[in-house]
Amino acid sequence: RNDRTRKGRENKMTLIIDVLNRAARECSVTLPANWLTTTEDEHIELRDDYLLQTVNEILDRADLPQPFAGQDTIAGDDDYTAGVGFGLPSDFLRLQRDRLAVYETAPTRRVCTPISSEGMWTHLQEVGLAGVERYYRIGGYEGNWVIDFYQTLPTGGLVKVSYISRNWMANSGGTKGYTFTDAGDLMLFPRELIEAGIVYRFRLRQGLPYDAKKAEFEMRLNRLRIDTNAVRSIAFAGGASARAPC
Repeated sequence: RNDRTRKGRENKMTLIIDVLNRAARECSVTLPANWLTTTEDEHIELRDDYLLQTVNEILDRADLPQPFAGQDTIAGDDDYTAGVGFGLPSDFLRLQRDRLAVYETAPTRRVCTPISSEGMWTHLQEVGLAGVERYYRIGGYEGNWVIDFYQTLPTGGLVKVSYISRNWMANSGGTKGYTFTDAGDLMLFPRELIEAGIVYRFRLRQGLPYDAKKAEFEMRLNRLRIDTNAVRSIAFAGGASARAPC
């Protein structure tokens, strides 16, 4: 039954070419014979500019759950390079914007403190601060991000890193990714949200009225954030828990 339910959901997902087709029609752009091989400027703008700009804006602005979120476990002395840090997953885009995004689970439970400047990191190394806090910094570049800790995470130490993935599509086999390469590739975001983002960007670029379409994009993005980010507050001292959208 679970397999049937999962297949049913996959079948309801929208092809990226369908999103582009609908957006092109709304922009009064003639559809190409093949979205992947077209060389027409308008088609390239819709596919390589407006589509990706829309996806990137959503991933930057919204901390969404799976399949757009991920969590990695960093283990002391595992995948560590001195002076560089621990490798993060290849789909890592950014940390979730939450104070618990980098959380040490062993040998103690505590929130790790971010370091935002190289100067402060150097200061920590030179002064050798001691105390109850574990500090971290993110470094590297797209596809090769790393995280480093002060003091160095010991053997047996464990840190959970909650992040936003750069994946926004999946192939026909269900493997998630971030590059549109096949006519069978699926869009993970709601179709209407992506279409609104593409169309308003096209209209803006063409000098056409775009306010209404941009407002629709904002409305759909806000709705997605509310619908997928309901939180439950837990009263540890007793009493009922409350559930509300954040």
